[in-house]
Amino acid sequence: MKFVHISDVHFDCPFSSLSVRENLSDNRRLEQRNVFKKVINYIKENDVKYLFISGDLYENDYVRKSTINYINNLFLEIPDTKIFISPRKS
Repeated sequence: MKFVHISDVHFDCPFSSLSVRENLSDNRRLEQRNVFKKVINYIKENDVKYLFISGDLYENDYVRKSTINYINNLFLEIPDTKIFISPRKS
């Protein structure tokens, strides 16, 4: 059985401590998207049947609609992969 497990992605985290340097928090959020895209590509290239996402996929208070659309569109690229999301309990 092939599976990928990722955890605590925290899309759209404000990265307040990084905001002291110009564009650093924006760059970090872009890096998150790029890494997530690489995970999806890995799943496609290796015929991975299961994707497990535990912890917070995004920041509830800050998540943008564009981010949710981005994530959903990437999920559409792996229609043969079962995706299990287990968010952190608040």
